[in-house]
Order: sequence, then structure tokens, then C-alpha cells
Amino acid sequence: MKHTQLAAAILAAGLASQVGAAPFAECPTQAFLVQGSASTTFGVNLATGSYEDLPEDKIPKTIIEGDGKANAVGYNFHDDHIYGWSYAHNSIFKMGDDFIAQPIPRSSLVNNNLLQTGFYIGDVSVNENAYYIYRGGNAHGLFRIGLDPEADDYLVVSRIISGSTLNYAIFDFAFHPDNGSLYSVDRNGRLIRIDGSDGSSQVLGNVGQSGTFGAVYFDVHGNLYISRNSDGYIFRIAVDDPNPVAEFFAFGPASGNNDGARCAKADILPSSQDELPDFGDAPDSYGTSIENNGARHEKNEGMKLGELGSNDGVQLITGAATGEGSLVQVDAQGGGALNGWVDWDHNGTFDNDEQVITDEPMDDGINRLVIDVPEDATPGDTWGRFRYSSQEGIGPNGGVSDGEVEDYAITVTESGVGVITYPGEGSFVSLAYEDNWPHQGDYDMNDVVVSFQTRKYVDASSNAVRYVMSGKLLAVGASYHSGFAVQLDGVATNNIDEDRVYLKVNGEVTTAEPLEQNAPTDDAVLIISNDLWEEVTADPGCSYFRTEDGCDSEQEFRFELSVSLVNGVPVADAPADVLNPFIFATPGAFHGPGLSVEGQVHPGRTLEIHLKNKPVSAQFNTSFFGLADDNSDPDNNLTFLTDNNMPWALELPIVWAHPKETEDVMEAYTGFRPFVESLGINNKTWYLFQNSVNNRVIQND
Repeated sequence: MKHTQLAAAILAAGLASQVGAAPFAECPTQAFLVQGSASTTFGVNLATGSYEDLPEDKIPKTIIEGDGKANAVGYNFHDDHIYGWSYAHNSIFKMGDDFIAQPIPRSSLVNNNLLQTGFYIGDVSVNENAYYIYRGGNAHGLFRIGLDPEADDYLVVSRIISGSTLNYAIFDFAFHPDNGSLYSVDRNGRLIRIDGSDGSSQVLGNVGQSGTFGAVYFDVHGNLYISRNSDGYIFRIAVDDPNPVAEFFAFGPASGNNDGARCAKADILPSSQDELPDFGDAPDSYGTSIENNGARHEKNEGMKLGELGSNDGVQLITGAATGEGSLVQVDAQGGGALNGWVDWDHNGTFDNDEQVITDEPMDDGINRLVIDVPEDATPGDTWGRFRYSSQEGIGPNGGVSDGEVEDYAITVTESGVGVITYPGEGSFVSLAYEDNWPHQGDYDMNDVVVSFQTRKYVDASSNAVRYVMSGKLLAVGASYHSGFAVQLDGVATNNIDEDRVYLKVNGEVTTAEPLEQNAPTDDAVLIISNDLWEEVTADPGCSYFRTEDGCDSEQEFRFELSVSLVNGVPVADAPADVLNPFIFATPGAFHGPGLSVEGQVHPGRTLEIHLKNKPVSAQFNTSFFGLADDNSDPDNNLTFLTDNNMPWALELPIVWAHPKETEDVMEAYTGFRPFVESLGINNKTWYLFQNSVNNRVIQND
């Protein structure tokens, strides 16, 4: 009896008692990843990088009896089994759809004396029914083992080339689906082609990625996929390209010990529509199809955008006008991160500098944020892409294991809008309030200090159509709780486009609804904060926020309030300059016993303190006028001033060095009283730091 026939008989006898070694039903689209020193099998979706334990309906278990290590695995297209090397048996094994390896005794291998041990690189040829294993070094090399029971070379081991001649730092290889060659990428990123017939090889170029690529696969189109152990990144390489490059393809599973096998005659996408990943809808120049490495997500009901799961999760509420901010509303589920891109230059790709949202965490439900439309954005129709996933750091293309991608047609418009900035681009005024009104109190003018800037947007018809108010809380030197708001004098509440109002705090869009929702009035009020003590706290050892020596808190309350109008207001009639910012008593909070009207110790929203001669809102209790030190005459538009014309609020044209706690502003700035008494003729620069008593004030950046 020939050696091969004897080997076949022994193998047949040995496997006759084995069960569960049925072949895979068909050439699978998933890749198989064998991991760990006690090897278990995972199924990997190369399209998205998602992976699952195999078998799906059982607890993950080792594939080698006795928890032995398996490696050098390859999928046999000819019999739909996986073959590999068993370290425990120092021989090869065969594995079917039960994912239990059936060792082939080493004694059944003809010429087994040619084999040493510890093979970790292997695959099964597509063009011939034979298993190839490799290890570098003089004692090893590239070996072929026949797998066709009907052939004379069944289980015959032949050494094709010495490992000293074919010696590369590779960790897996894979057979091309058509040309019969083996391919791999070494640790330095060199793409290597090996002729399986004689072991000759050539370096085809450097693919631009380095590392240990422990799992290597092909698809039916001749694309090579390499998985890097350290981070699990999956790259795709067009091996026939004259200048092959490893293109990032998907986030896969990281591992310190793995090997891959795949049926090279299969596409990487399943044939079932229900199992397909979620793709975008933009033209394919942006990366939409799998061929063009389009953005794609493994479908997951627990993490998606919107209710329908089909382009209903992101809304650009304010449109996209050049040079303006666009309010974006996102309906998210699953608690992931959002990334977004807009093709501002209409070149058909999402470039790196066109990312408008980066790893923005989303809460379950409605989220709001603002993207800035560049002034040089090209007007016209373009596309935006938004990707939501638990995976951070994703780009506009490639696969991830969960979430959703939504593409939207976006029309960029020329704003046709001029911007009037007060006090000037990059400049701010300071607003300083004394909250003891109608009493003059300690008159230190530091109870609330805010830097403030307004931008008024004017359309081509000279109508004001939008206001943006921004600034920063500089100091809170009061035990009373005060809110901060802005009134748009002469702009009716029902002329505010509520859907386009947004408030950003410290760079994040809040869920607040700033427009005061009382009965419609002729003067709309926008609330920036109902209680400034909710925005900051006094540092340990300090009584107040940034009004005492050694209390230079690093806390911030920065705000940006954007308000769009339903109908533009002629510039001549529209609010201008600083507008009408004011503080008010926080509802429900004690605000002093000084108001004698009905014992108003909790005046709440009815108590306001404005700049001198500014009108009050409809919520204000006008019976407060004239009490204590107040000498207001609202019928003649004289408000919030004493009998000698001293105000309870100041607007300064700089970021002001405000008085320290209990330091009377007239003592901290000795030129202030002469300025007021001269009706602004003398000491016009009284507010500058060099004109202060330096040790009585606190400088602001």
C-alpha cells in the first residue's frame, strides 16, 4: 500500500468516530479570527469591524481540546472547512461548523519529519486543494500539505523553500482569489507577494502602515485586508495598484495573539438586505459604496439617529448662510458621540478641514449645537455627513460596529447680510451692576460684572434680522441671587423665531429656551441665566466670585445667545449698540428687606436693575420706582438714577478692573463722581486702570 493511501486510511479511521465536523454551509462573508493562547473563534465583519463569539448559540469555547493554542488558520474553499496548526498536537487540524478542531495525527502526515513546530502563518490555496504553512529561519520555511483525499499527494508534506531564503517578519498571509499567489505585509509596512509554487517573492511597495498584522484576508475582488494586533484597525489594500496603500477600512478587535482565515471567494457584504450595514446617501465621490470605502455602520437599534432610522435625526434648523452660525438639532439614542462634515468647497469630498463636529457627546433625546459656516464657503447645493457611534475618532469614511450615518443635501446661501459688531470686532464692553437698588448700598459696582458684545445682522434691505450677544461673567460680589437677561426694545415677542433661538454656555448649546414665555409683549426678553450663582461658585475661603484678594477663580461662565427675527426690523427702528441688558432678582430667592412695598423680600422677576434711562420689561413692578434712594421719573424716560444722577449700572468701553468687595466705586475711581456731576464732560477716561486706586480694584483679562 502506498504511503498516501495508508495515511488516508489512518485519517479516515481516526475521523470516523468524530462528530460535528460538518462543513460550513457556504463560502461565508464573515472572516474568522482565532485568538488567545487557549484559542477561541470569533466571526469578524470586515465591512464594519464588528465581531461576535462563535458559535453564536453557544458559550465561547476553546477549539482545541485541552485548551491548546491554534494558529496558522486558513479557509479551504474546496471542502468548506478551516485548517490550522495545533500547538498541542504539533500537527494540523480540520474544523467544521461546530468550531471544534479535529487534529490530524502527525503520524498521518507523509514526510512529517520535514516539519518542526510552532507554525503561526498559514492559509489554504484557492486554486488547489492544499494547505500552506510558513515560518522564517533555516530550520523552517514554506511548506505545502495536500488536502484532497482523492489525490496522490494527500497529506504529503513538501518543503518548497527554506526559511533562510524566504525570510520575512510577517505574521499571517493569504491566498489571492485568482492568481495563486500569497500576500502579506511585514512589520515595516512592506507588501510582499510570494509564489506558492517555488517560494520566490517580491516586495511590491510600502503601504504606509506598520505593526504586527496577525490576521490577513482577501475578498473575491482581490482586495487584501490586514488587521493590526495593537489597535484592531483593519486596512484595505489594492494589491494590483502600482503604488499600493493601506487605506483605513474599519475599527476591528485588538488582540495580542490572533490569526485570521476567510473564504477568498466571498464578497465582504452579506447577500441579505436585512444584514447589510447602514450606508450614507451622498454621491459616491464622498464615499458611499463599499467599493469606495463608504461610511457604514453595523445596524443597532440601541444606537441610532431619529426615530425612523432613515435621515430624520439631524436638522439644520437655521439653514447654512456664509459667515453665520447654523443651529443643528440632533435626535440621538444610545449615548454615543457625533461627528460631522460639510463639503463647503463643493469638491465632492469631505476634506479634513471640513469637519464641523468632532466627537461631540450626545444625550438620549434632543441635543442642540451650532456649526460655523465659513465666510468663504461656496454658495449652492452641497452635502453634509453626520456619523453617530460609540466609537470616537471616526472619519467620513470606513466602517464602525454600531450607530448610524446620515447624509443630507445642504444649500449654502450667500447671507447677503452685513454684521455690525458693538463695540467692535474682538472687543467687549463691561456691564457692572449694584444689586441693592433702590438703595445705593455699598456702591462697589461689583455685584454682577459681565463682559458683553453684540452682533447685529442686517440684510440687503437694511433690516436687522438677527442678534448675537456674547460675553463672560467677570464677577459676582453679592450674596443676593440675580439673573441676567437682555431686552430687545421694540421687538415684539411674536417676532422672535423661537425655533432658531439658541444659548451656548462655555461652548456647548444648552437645552434652555431663553425667550421669556409670558404673555406676548412689545419688548422681547431673552434670559441668559436665572441665577448667576448657579453658574459659578466662590472658591474655598472666599465669600464671592472674583471680588476679593486671592480669589482669582478659574471658573468660567461664557455665553452666546443667538436670536433670529421672523420679520426684519428697519435698522433705524431696531435695537442697537449694547441693547438693553439687565439683572433681575432670582425668583424664590431672598433679595433684602429694603423694598417696603408689601414687604417684598422675595421680589423675584418683578425686580430689575437696568442701565440708566433704559426701559423696564413688562414683568417689572413699577411701584418700586421712587423708593429709598431711587429718583426715577419713568414718564420722562429717567430711570435707575439717584437725585445726584448716580446710576445703579454702568457700561464701560473696556474689560474693566472692577472695585474690590465693599470698595465704593467713587473711592476706587476718584474721577467717577466728577464725571457724573459734569454730565460726562470731565474725566472721560476715569474708568481706565491707570486712573484707579490700584489696590482697590481687581483687573480682568
